[in-house]
Amino acid sequence: RAARALSVPPRAVATGPAQSSDRASGERVVLQLFRRPFLSEEATTTLARNANAKPGVDGTIASVATEQCFNVETTEALSADEMTTLQWLLRETFEPDLFASSSAFADASARVVEVGPRLAFQSAWSTNAVGVCRNCGLEKVTRLERSRRFSLTMKDGEPPSDAVKLAFASIVHDRMTECVYDEPLATF
Repeated sequence: RAARALSVPPRAVATGPAQSSDRASGERVVLQLFRRPFLSEEATTTLARNANAKPGVDGTIASVATEQCFNVETTEALSADEMTTLQWLLRETFEPDLFASSSAFADASARVVEVGPRLAFQSAWSTNAVGVCRNCGLEKVTRLERSRRFSLTMKDGEPPSDAVKLAFASIVHDRMTECVYDEPLATF
């Protein structure tokens, strides 16, 4: 698999004025950075098998591919040095080429089920990640949440129905602490 270089800037979405308690004024921006795969090939095979046994899916999934999305909220755009530091923090040490600024599923958005932490509450993982960012000089990072993305390939070649997506999502997330993202995050 050819890995995409990080020369393309990550997707950024302006999300409105920053709160007065933030250190910098301006608009909050949510960047998405991606690492793939999220699960091993064996784990995705098991996941597809378990999903196919679920009522509502009924054996229609041929395969599942995964990636992890890092949703990074900043008070303003990061400089080149700050972006390099952030990428260094998020990518795998032994497989840095599997980290990218764009999704591997960009052409298959109709097939993607994305789940992650509920938006109203900052996760413990995010609190720790923001602390690490601050210790590395990334003061502009205010929240960093990770979501899991699953690309479903159906046996009939068609995009999965909403019913199949909902049935699949029910086995890959905890409804108490997580939710399904219908579109890429623009704000927390």
